[in-house]
Amino acid sequence: MRRTDDSLPTRPSLLRRVKNWDDQTSWRDFYETYRRIVRGLALKSGLSEAEADDVVQDTFVEVARRMPQFEYDPERGSFKAWLLTLTRWRIVDHLRKRARVPHAAPSSGAGGTGTRTIERLPDPAALNLDALWDREWELNLSRAALDLVGAAGADARLDLAARGRRARRESRGAARRGAGARVDARRR
Repeated sequence: MRRTDDSLPTRPSLLRRVKNWDDQTSWRDFYETYRRIVRGLALKSGLSEAEADDVVQDTFVEVARRMPQFEYDPERGSFKAWLLTLTRWRIVDHLRKRARVPHAAPSSGAGGTGTRTIERLPDPAALNLDALWDREWELNLSRAALDLVGAAGADARLDLAARGRRARRESRGAARRGAGARVDARRR
């Protein structure tokens, strides 16, 4: 497998630590880092909330099962791509299960769509999971950065917003005073 572009490379130290079943702190960190990505992809693939939760559980069970033998080699491929593959298999499994479940024939009444359930299921082959995965990965990266910044980041955002409001007020005031005042305001 060729290496894929990873905007957030997985910490090799975390991957080494989760090889140990007893390291609950590392497993919690690992789960919190990747849970939202896996769940978001499952939801965007057309699964229900409950099915998405099942995909998360099934994916992490498979990761835990394979971790003792997993060897991280960035030259062969990224952990991100490996996790996407495991997640993709779980999503496809759920879509297949859904297709096998017998459903009552659609009613021709006012509430029915007249479309068989199987025809309303997303086609796993048509899903661009790579693009969805990348979007979920970036979204999770942004959330993680905001979580790390925490209260200090909230203070910085409030300060930035206040500066923006002040700059807009000054700009409006300068516009009222005329072109000459605007030039003076820009020099400040």
